[in-house]
Amino acid sequence: SLFLPNQGNTVLNFRIALGPAGVRAMTIPVDIDNSIAGWVFRNNKSLIIDDVQHDQRFFVTVQDRTGYKTENMISIPLRVKNSCVGVIQLLNKINGQKFTESDLGILELLGAQAGMAYEVAGQFKTVQDENSILRSRMQYGGEYHTFLAHSSVMLDLVSTLDDVAHTNISVLILG
Repeated sequence: SLFLPNQGNTVLNFRIALGPAGVRAMTIPVDIDNSIAGWVFRNNKSLIIDDVQHDQRFFVTVQDRTGYKTENMISIPLRVKNSCVGVIQLLNKINGQKFTESDLGILELLGAQAGMAYEVAGQFKTVQDENSILRSRMQYGGEYHTFLAHSSVMLDLVSTLDDVAHTNISVLILG
């Protein structure tokens, strides 16, 4: 699963939830202050938990509402520039096995790649949004056009250019 915080950093929301109960889990907000994922988010540290049912941080609401019993888990922070921006969590290793330090190392490597992708995606979205705003301003006469179009200096220059454009004379405009 992938969890991302809400704007106030009070709740973690599922953004990806795979597995037998994933679809049902997607609508359940996870309390940041009373959950394993929240602990990972707040402390920016990874965890391996062999017996989730006896961990006081376990947020049982997800299990109760989905019917999927969690035995063990591995959770890592999703980081951008060493700051935690989300949590990646894997549940119930296959065949009742426990998660290992090797599993943790592999997941942290994948998490580092995911963090970089998350950062680039955020930057791309920012550029797209700014581009959209500028295009809209240009198309619908935002403040840049209005300011320039009504400037007496610019109106004089446009008038001069209009007069000169219809001649074969070379003109040097200074100023």
